[in-house]
Amino acid sequence: MGESGERIMMDMLFDCAIFIAVKAGANNFCQISGRPLSDIEARSHGKTGEQLVDDVAKTPSEIIFVRNRMLYARAALNARSIVHFGLRHIHVLNRSPYAQLGETEGQGDENEQRISLQNEAHTLRVMMYMFPRQFGLHNAFTSKVNFKETSQRLKDYTLREEEILQKFGRLNELTTRVKTPKRLRGMVAVLVQRLLVLHQRCSYSKLIQHHCPVSCRSHGSHWC
Repeated sequence: MGESGERIMMDMLFDCAIFIAVKAGANNFCQISGRPLSDIEARSHGKTGEQLVDDVAKTPSEIIFVRNRMLYARAALNARSIVHFGLRHIHVLNRSPYAQLGETEGQGDENEQRISLQNEAHTLRVMMYMFPRQFGLHNAFTSKVNFKETSQRLKDYTLREEEILQKFGRLNELTTRVKTPKRLRGMVAVLVQRLLVLHQRCSYSKLIQHHCPVSCRSHGSHWC
């Protein structure tokens, strides 16, 4: 192909995304060159810096899943560069541990009160992430995206701590009083607490090894 062919091939490898089909599953591809899809943000057609003033509900077609965040994100690695299964350490469930009061028996009423207050704060935080609209927080149903913060069609809600702090203050302080919305009282709070407990007990790596075992030979007759 000559010098021009070499230049074309270099441009394709460095500037274009090339995919190859993989045998596992149907219509699955592996990217071998170009900028990773997880790093590419979707183009938005909205006005720059536009925000929603009134509380106007969006239509179902306007509420989408950001696929490049969910399906093409890079895997989280541990200290040994091994893939970490389960939710990332910055996920709200990992940042909101639920402590059992029975485990602190004999440590005094003051300590139990502190743990109880912390559990309530963590439960409330998770509910704010799950039901932001009920608490008047930025959400995918009624709020418009500020495109000065992101170019995605939807805002990244992985971390809401700054927004929660500005609106309610620190949740684990005695002086902080947050009114739980009526529809979230009762069994909803109990179910969220149960979710936190089960999340701490769940071994995601064992779960994926059981349902999606990886069989490859390593070191002779051993399996990994």
